[in-house]
Amino acid sequence: MVTKIVKGCPPEIIKKRKDRIREALNITFEDANCPVKFVVDTLPDGTEVYFHKPGKEYFRTTPNLNDMSPNVGELFTKFSFADIWELLCKLRNAISLENYKKLSVILYRVAYLLDFDYVDGRVRFCPSKELTEEIQTIQNEIDSKGLNINILAFIHFIDILGWNDEMKTHATNEGLNFVTKKPRMGRINTILSCLSIPILLQEFVDEVIKNKDNKANIDFSIAINIAQTFARTRGVHPLPNKRLIELLSPELTE
Repeated sequence: MVTKIVKGCPPEIIKKRKDRIREALNITFEDANCPVKFVVDTLPDGTEVYFHKPGKEYFRTTPNLNDMSPNVGELFTKFSFADIWELLCKLRNAISLENYKKLSVILYRVAYLLDFDYVDGRVRFCPSKELTEEIQTIQNEIDSKGLNINILAFIHFIDILGWNDEMKTHATNEGLNFVTKKPRMGRINTILSCLSIPILLQEFVDEVIKNKDNKANIDFSIAINIAQTFARTRGVHPLPNKRLIELLSPELTE
């Protein structure tokens, strides 16, 4: 499942993103205090992938009328970015580096909707047989380590988390308003940040371990740069293509 880096944001990807925004805009509800449940997909084990609309940002002083709450069964509800990073950091130290790289690249592919197609006119996750087998291989190792993590459910959660972020960045209370000058804003930057932060945190952990006997040599710039970037970019930190290739090779290539 070697994946080539995506340069820019090709028109076919933007079209899928716009169509998904339109789909979400058409989800209606009668009472904001009784959110409607919108099922996106159902996993092979019966777990539902769904939104509750409206989400919490609907109730802010300056409301975001398009906000939704992404959920996958009972496994991923009210799941925060901190929860995502913690889960990925745990996996980084529990499973093989090869499988962790593969998982990161799968999330990269999800960011760009590479394994998504139109099903009854709606953009949905349609993994190939090869990708399905890769996901199962990762799941098998997770199970062998006694970790209670449904990796397919997690992948779907990351997808709809990114979908909801599109509603915050490329839609207004008046409807679709795709910011063509910043096509990576929204799901791409959000999902790439989800996979980038644990990688950077692990780099810092490795740096500390390497210098545990001589703490004065610890390079704190790794952690400081994360904090500085978050402060500058308001919570997103996607690594650039060159860096991702360096870290995820040979699964991700030029």
